[in-house]
Amino acid sequence: MADTLKLIQLNIERGKHMDVTLPFILQEKPDILCLQELVRPLVSQFERAVGPGFFVPMRRIEGNEEGIGIFSRHPIFSHTVVQYSMGTEEVQDYNGSSYDAGHASSRFMLLVADIEVPQGRYRVATTHFPVTSKGSVTEYQRADMEHLLTELAGQGEFVLTGDFNAPRGGEIFSKLAGAYKDNVPAHYKTSLDVPRHRNGTDHSEELADKMVDGIFSTPGYVVSDVRLQGGVSDHCAIVAHVAKQHEG
Repeated sequence: MADTLKLIQLNIERGKHMDVTLPFILQEKPDILCLQELVRPLVSQFERAVGPGFFVPMRRIEGNEEGIGIFSRHPIFSHTVVQYSMGTEEVQDYNGSSYDAGHASSRFMLLVADIEVPQGRYRVATTHFPVTSKGSVTEYQRADMEHLLTELAGQGEFVLTGDFNAPRGGEIFSKLAGAYKDNVPAHYKTSLDVPRHRNGTDHSEELADKMVDGIFSTPGYVVSDVRLQGGVSDHCAIVAHVAKQHEG
């Protein structure tokens, strides 16, 4: 449809799969690309593949800043960055000794971009939510979700993508799904790519119900033709079309 934009959402695991990630992006030609676990040295490659964008660092891993990004084939009229976690405000070296330490050494941000197209302005947001062990719920996840929902409530109409590190049907994911439309079809049970996740170690039973990536929307948008694509990272890509809801 002429009045829809093609959007891709993907956690790229710090570029470990660029031999398949980048060809996939070049083939799909999205209008909007939302990424998590993006490292700063790769920003220019995605700008060449899609168009200008914004990168927001969350932490440093092995000397590289890692965070989230939005890229667009259309002009980005404006963008906003909101920190919703009560952790560090500075970019720090990531402490992976425990989940608590990882949370404390990371900034959890919401990146919101207003994209200018002939049909008007589209508002797209993305985030990378705190991880826990095997999809369990922690108090810091509960607190961060409440803060994220508060920030989203002031954003008007939007489409939200991200790696939410919380399985669909569980407490944290359900908070989002209760406030905004979950657009991933129900027949998809996991968004983790089993052969690539954690270097392909055999834990398929654990991953079978981990639908942790998502694309949510407010009533002002219609999200359609949603599909998950494996073989491009340790997470599946979410490919969708986004349109403004026509009144009347």
